Amino acid sequence: MVQLPFSEIVDELDFKTQFQRKSKFREPVLFLIACEGIKDEPTYINEFVKFYHIDQASVKIAERKPGDRSSDPLSIIEILSDNLKDIKSINIKRSIHPWILIDRDDRLKETLESAKRCCDELGYNIAFSCPCIELWFLLHYKDINKLDSNLRTKLLNSQALKKYLIKNHLDLQTNLSSMFLNTNDAIQRAKEIDYITVDFPATHCTKVYRLIEKLLELID
Repeated sequence: MVQLPFSEIVDELDFKTQFQRKSKFREPVLFLIACEGIKDEPTYINEFVKFYHIDQASVKIAERKPGDRSSDPLSIIEILSDNLKDIKSINIKRSIHPWILIDRDDRLKETLESAKRCCDELGYNIAFSCPCIELWFLLHYKDINKLDSNLRTKLLNSQALKKYLIKNHLDLQTNLSSMFLNTNDAIQRAKEIDYITVDFPATHCTKVYRLIEKLLELID
């Protein structure tokens, strides 16, 4: 276990006090989250819940069938639906908030819009990122609008963004506490580049902050 320096521990405690408020949810809730990725997104969500001492029974990553590595939006919706059926079959006494985390990557707009129609019909929420969720991670460290224009254009490519993040700021396999300390900054930066009236913009945008704000409301 990595021991944080005392100064960082103090910073962490000071930061957490910003979110020490009574949960806005009066009834027991369950956030069920189906992720496009099978590694980074689940790791981030699970560590986020631990960092903020959120009741782990209130946040669940949707489980996949053995060997399922699908990443297209309709498959992620199906994974979420299958998990919901399993949960409802055991008559869980919680209000369920279903979410999917998906990226734009190289997908056609029609594919994403088809997924949006399906989610609207089923009552699912979408946390979308362009080009990928790594933009959300990067916003914990950088304001994308303040980067060189050529670099910003380059970072519209998913692979380039992932390499830039790991080289300059964060490898998700390391301790994530330093990133979580900047959650407030990431939320603000994400709001500044959000296109409220556009579901799937083709430029830098991440709506993951909408899910994160909801999870922060679970803090007692």
